[in-house]
Amino acid sequence: MARNLEEMFRFRAEEQSLNLTLELDETIPEHVEVDGRKLNQVLINLLGNAIKFTREGSVTLELHKAPTSEDNRVAVRFAVSDTGSGIAPRDQRRIFEPFVRTDSTPAATEGTGLGLAISKDYVGLMGGELLVESEEGLGSTFSFTLSMRIPGAEELPEPDKQGVVMGLQTGQRKFRALVVEDHNERRTLLASLLETVGFEVHAIPDGQEALEVL
Repeated sequence: MARNLEEMFRFRAEEQSLNLTLELDETIPEHVEVDGRKLNQVLINLLGNAIKFTREGSVTLELHKAPTSEDNRVAVRFAVSDTGSGIAPRDQRRIFEPFVRTDSTPAATEGTGLGLAISKDYVGLMGGELLVESEEGLGSTFSFTLSMRIPGAEELPEPDKQGVVMGLQTGQRKFRALVVEDHNERRTLLASLLETVGFEVHAIPDGQEALEVL
């Protein structure tokens, strides 16, 4: 999953002349028991934000083992770090609230303001806590630690033979997508997925506004 995410975001990072790095602790078991959809979406949100708000430098996805005393379990610390503009101390207490968009960055008016709120909820449902460390002008790190059960060999699923969408084919014109959905969470997640692979997305909540936009 981590390597798929690295491939998924590499094109967007290169487009902005950013270095995207994956630091993966190779001692982490290859298979763990976790809600893969929620974990994947959280990391997509965090990586998408990091690339969006970083003008130069790098973005790093880290997966490292954390201490645990439980048998047949592994604790992993997930972290997404960037060298972006950082988040002001006054905003760090508010960024996980729904619809909050801070004025700490030039791109702060983009998006719906729901991605971090949803990510925090998802991490909480998986038994962790989403934290932020940031300093204005020096970047930010969003991190959380999950304790996950290590399944036995007899429990492992069949290998997934589906491919992974990494992005739009290079050399094409810019594609735009209009997302119309009155459910806030669904609208945010769909817009995030489309932005991840390179679409320019405009997301709105109702059909009348969609007709006006068109």
